[in-house]
Amino acid sequence: MKLEKVTCAFLIFILIIAFTAFTMPFSLALLGTKIYVNPPLIIDKGISPSPPYYLSTTSLTGFGTNYRKLVTTTGAADTTTSVKNAKSTGYFFFDPFTTGSTGTGTPSTTVLKGYGWRSDGVYGKTIPSGTWQFNLTLTSSSATGTGHIEIWVYKCTTIGGSVSNLFSIDATETNVLATTTATKYTFTYTASSAYDLTSYVLVIEYWLHVTTAGGSSTGNVQLTAVSDASYVKVPALTIDIMVADVTDLFSWQVTIYYNATMLNVIGVSLPPGHVFADWEASNLIVVPVPIIDNTAGYVQWGVSLLTPDITYTGPGGVLFRITFSVLNRGYTPLHFSSPYGEDTLLQDTTFPYLIPASTEDGFFSNKLFSYGTLFAFSKAYGSKPGDANWNSSCSFNWDDKIDISDLFLLGKNYG
Repeated sequence: MKLEKVTCAFLIFILIIAFTAFTMPFSLALLGTKIYVNPPLIIDKGISPSPPYYLSTTSLTGFGTNYRKLVTTTGAADTTTSVKNAKSTGYFFFDPFTTGSTGTGTPSTTVLKGYGWRSDGVYGKTIPSGTWQFNLTLTSSSATGTGHIEIWVYKCTTIGGSVSNLFSIDATETNVLATTTATKYTFTYTASSAYDLTSYVLVIEYWLHVTTAGGSSTGNVQLTAVSDASYVKVPALTIDIMVADVTDLFSWQVTIYYNATMLNVIGVSLPPGHVFADWEASNLIVVPVPIIDNTAGYVQWGVSLLTPDITYTGPGGVLFRITFSVLNRGYTPLHFSSPYGEDTLLQDTTFPYLIPASTEDGFFSNKLFSYGTLFAFSKAYGSKPGDANWNSSCSFNWDDKIDISDLFLLGKNYG
């Protein structure tokens, strides 16, 4: 009975502090150079899961009877969709689940062709700025000729009116006719602004643009649909990785971890005005391929200036931008690797090159904590791994201790 009274009293104490925590600053970061997440704290239950959209066989009513439905579940791979380009050049549109289609045309910014995949009715929400990812598995029957994929993305009304081209991808650098091996291609587009589709239908049309005719009279390109061989990921959450108060910055590398059951990285980008933007136009920066591991749950990227006679000194700004898709409801820290100086670091041009800095993690949640979480937290408060009352699920920021920082996050998410 005494224990129950103590626990109850502590719960009341925690509740008072938790609600008081709404007015607390997110961190007490040290002054000086730091790397941090912006915005640092994202608590928004309105950010709903946005899993990949797959290219289904489901027919749709309304406009464009040759459109099929974008769905969030996969099925058995289907290879009946193909275009027959033979020995011809031009634009060939993919007619869903039609074999050997010879239909041609020209993509338009104001008129839908009428073949592709779309949402069933209005999409119903705004898609934030960030990176869109399109995966297509294609198989060419003949390794001759030159052709590339174009992807045209639109919004329109539920009757197919007021067509607006959101963007298009013209992947001229990827010759999809160069091999007869089934290949999964990835195409991306980084949108600098959000797209409001709360009252509009999302429409995606895929084209094969053949610029050099192939050598086979039966040449065709097959698109694998329905399964995870081909899908679309739209941005749902975008964060910036920032640096503050830095002197003689020559290069940087950042590794940041996240819960891969909650988030997947779609892409990373250097937004306008990033700290090395002044030298980007002159090709004086080195930009390697990022490492994105959506199984282990981390992304690593770095950029360097090209010559040591140029460095950045200033109040700071954006290092790079990360676009996530949101897979589930829950929460996750956005946690920099540690210790600083190994996989996350800032460098100047003077030996030993490492710029002293601190890191400040971020946090994302689209689900409110319940009384059960509060009760579990009250029992684990003050613990660390190895303690009898340790509960890893209450270390919300993954720092292997349950303290005032976790209490703040509990206060922000309780309800």
